[in-house]
Amino acid sequence: MKTRTLLLWTLVGLAVAVGMLVLWTREARSRRGLHLLQATLDSVERDTHELELLRARKDHIGVGQRPREDLLAAINSGLGTLGVSGRTLMSLQPDSAGAPRDDAPGLRWECMRATFEPITLPDLGRFLEVWRRDQPLWAVSRIQLAPSRRGSESLAVQLWLSGAYVEEVGP
Repeated sequence: MKTRTLLLWTLVGLAVAVGMLVLWTREARSRRGLHLLQATLDSVERDTHELELLRARKDHIGVGQRPREDLLAAINSGLGTLGVSGRTLMSLQPDSAGAPRDDAPGLRWECMRATFEPITLPDLGRFLEVWRRDQPLWAVSRIQLAPSRRGSESLAVQLWLSGAYVEEVGP
């Protein structure tokens, strides 16, 4: 009788231990999931804040003033200000132009794509700072970076430059 009781209590203890192990494993898995969700929530909050800041940013729109058309000279001037060779600018091509929309009559925009190679990251940063200061009607709307084929420290960069303006409407 004592052996049977001892065996029964051993089985009950073992069952409780297995049950606690299962619960502990589930709790640990839930805790990891909670940490993942918290990290995702933090990331979404940061992205939302950044989006709100971007939406609050005022883009310059030229009223009766079209963005500077001699963009090649403006880019070379910006590069020259920094002491970067004008040969860094590989190409400058029209990317698109926008006609007026029904909800914004007279509003037009132009987009150009400039390709730089080779250019270092610090030079690119200084160029963008000079560009933003000197060319407020041409905003950088997109940047694409790739390793340059011409050097380990340099990049191949494509900049999309967008200019918006209100076309003067005659009487």
